[in-house]
Amino acid sequence: MKVFSILSVVSFVVFWWSGASAQDSLAFFPDRRIVSDLPADGSAHRFAASRLFHDGEAQVEVGGVVPVLEAFLINKLVQGSIGASIHARLDPGISIAVRSMEFTVDFLLVDIQWSAGLATRFGVGHASHHLGDGPADSSGISAIDYSRDYVSALILRAVPCVGGFVYAGVNYAYEYVVKRPIRKPLVVQAGFFASLPLLDPLAVYCAGDVKVRQELSYGTTQRYEVGWRYGKGPRSLRLGLWRAAGFDERGQFFGKPRNEWGVGVFLNI
Repeated sequence: MKVFSILSVVSFVVFWWSGASAQDSLAFFPDRRIVSDLPADGSAHRFAASRLFHDGEAQVEVGGVVPVLEAFLINKLVQGSIGASIHARLDPGISIAVRSMEFTVDFLLVDIQWSAGLATRFGVGHASHHLGDGPADSSGISAIDYSRDYVSALILRAVPCVGGFVYAGVNYAYEYVVKRPIRKPLVVQAGFFASLPLLDPLAVYCAGDVKVRQELSYGTTQRYEVGWRYGKGPRSLRLGLWRAAGFDERGQFFGKPRNEWGVGVFLNI
């Protein structure tokens, strides 16, 4: 929490100074978003509902990113946002059982628009992952302590010729527990999004996201998605087919391989 406190104070001073020097540039709860959502990121904040092909389980995601404050600082547009989401895996049997739940909160996200096609994001957040209230997993998984307090940085570059963007980032956990404290805290992430307009604002799209995880001997978590997208900018509705491979991103299944296909509806607001 020390890192969060420091970043919060710095951000407050930056926005206060910016607003004091240019009152007309300060806005609360702006409509626009500097950094677009990352469609193929399995831990992104969004609303979604998916059905997995191999076991019929459902995956539900509830959350989003809300811009709170916007200002111009040294001729650059800067936004401060918060983000939160819950990801849950459900077994829709006779009585719906919650298999796993992942909670993620980004206490502070600072986005900077450097140019028309270049943006960065810096953040501080917390994640905790839990088993649900259903019966024990058939593979013998039992509940473990899993929590991650982190700082993150992301750079995003628009690529107009493919109707999308590319991005890369890092996530550094200054406190990380998987049964016990983990001293390999780095995750490196890279991905892309591309779209082809059909009938405005409808388009087909594809996206990919790869995370390289230091704590798993630099193994990867991968997710790919193709489908139809309705809407422009960061707010959109998607119907997509997705595949997840590599290591499972859910902390309660730490180190377990994952090879899943599913279809889902995704809403970014």
